[in-house]
Amino acid sequence: MDFHRQRLDKLYELYVKEQTLIDSVQAAVRRELPLLVQELHLSLDQTAALENYIQDKVTMFRFLRKNNFSLPHTLSALMDTIRWRIDQQVETIQLSSVQDFLGMPFCFFRNFDRCGRPILVIQLQHMPTLPSTDIVDYLTPFTIFMLEIARQYTAELTELRLSSDHPALVPDMLVLVDFKNARGLPMDRGLLRAFVQLLKRYPGITGSVCLLNFGWMYQGLWQMCKLVLTEEAKNRVSFPKVSELASLVEDEDLLADLNGNGAVDWDLEQDNVYEKYQANLASALPSPPSSPRPITRRNSTASIHSVYYDTSDNLAPSSCSTSFLSPLTPVASHLHLSFTSASSVYATPTGTLSPVPSYTNLAKAYSIQPPKLRSSIKALLSAEDHGVSSLLLKQKLREIQGQRWPYASSSSSSSSSSSSSSLFPSSGSMPNGWRRLLLRLLIRMENKSKRILRHTVRYRNMFYWILVCVILRNRLGDVLHSLFILSLEILANRPAGDRAVGWHLTAGQMTL
Repeated sequence: MDFHRQRLDKLYELYVKEQTLIDSVQAAVRRELPLLVQELHLSLDQTAALENYIQDKVTMFRFLRKNNFSLPHTLSALMDTIRWRIDQQVETIQLSSVQDFLGMPFCFFRNFDRCGRPILVIQLQHMPTLPSTDIVDYLTPFTIFMLEIARQYTAELTELRLSSDHPALVPDMLVLVDFKNARGLPMDRGLLRAFVQLLKRYPGITGSVCLLNFGWMYQGLWQMCKLVLTEEAKNRVSFPKVSELASLVEDEDLLADLNGNGAVDWDLEQDNVYEKYQANLASALPSPPSSPRPITRRNSTASIHSVYYDTSDNLAPSSCSTSFLSPLTPVASHLHLSFTSASSVYATPTGTLSPVPSYTNLAKAYSIQPPKLRSSIKALLSAEDHGVSSLLLKQKLREIQGQRWPYASSSSSSSSSSSSSSLFPSSGSMPNGWRRLLLRLLIRMENKSKRILRHTVRYRNMFYWILVCVILRNRLGDVLHSLFILSLEILANRPAGDRAVGWHLTAGQMTL
């Protein structure tokens, strides 16, 4: 238990330390929302649900921690999750959508552990009968529903405790999975992968998972789960005995089925958690306008500006969570805007929205390095090859009209010399076109010289053999051989006595 307390204390210190980064993430996501609203034609309800999601600082902290507090990667993951939420219509999953799972005490929140984290109890013996096909489609809405309730629950608990005298962060929850009297469980690897993909949309929301009454008949299921879980996720799973839960949960907070003193009976009508957060979600969505709007949302950007505005770059972090929801309510009928107005009520332009860089290019934008001098010069030259500016053309025209270059006349040699001097003026009065031409020629000569030198070094062995072949072809070896024979002959015919023994070399043969 001390380990869990120390872990939560470290997370709380990190949460307080990174408040500025959390505010930056929220402001950056808000800047992306107007473009997202325009692109996907979101309604007021969907926009309000997204704003409610962005206000969750605990979720922003989870994504930052998951991405090692890298702002570009965090923004990329958040925008991808927001698009997933819009595609799955998370805000529309209500109690009526998951009634099949709430008729029995199958999955519900009950009390808190010793660290103050909410406890999610899952009793597999009350799991409804699963269909023979499309198990993933059957369980996905309920899984999203439970994860969304857990996200809202932990966010509100954190906000309440931070405002009290004993601040504490509630980053995750304790999950108790009871396998007692469990019926045949699905052994589908695709179901496990889908469940893991859903957990990635809610990173770090499950702190500890205790598998109770886990018999040997479920070992195959655990071995299959280990194939799709990360090392961090596997380390969070434990197999304690029911008697060992006292170190995690108080006896009065533990169910009687788990050797506790808490009541076992559970009823949906008496569950405060489900009722509360479903009511909170419904109240967060604005009511439809009393009178029809003259401008449609699908074909007009002015209607977007009338209910939403861009967050400025220098928005104060303290004002992000308090004053941002007011523009989401519909504007009164006397504030309707026309297409010709220059700005909206919130001082934002009513024309086309300024493009915001996509979240997929954020990591590239943070990794761009300044270009080198050589590459910048080449880029400048290549860019200028596509056309000449009008200012440069006017300047050239004035020079031609004022100077009347003498190379246009071909009457005498003096005119040719003056023409050459005008074609190649001095460096002090050289036009920009000649400078660019000379610079381009120098760069080409340098590149060709480097290329020739590089090929020469690479193929030097081949050049050696070519040189040897040329030497042998010119019979240089015969010349050297003749010189050697001549030197031996001179030594052999040196004057000596009549009886002296000497060397005699004839026709390439040496005799004594």
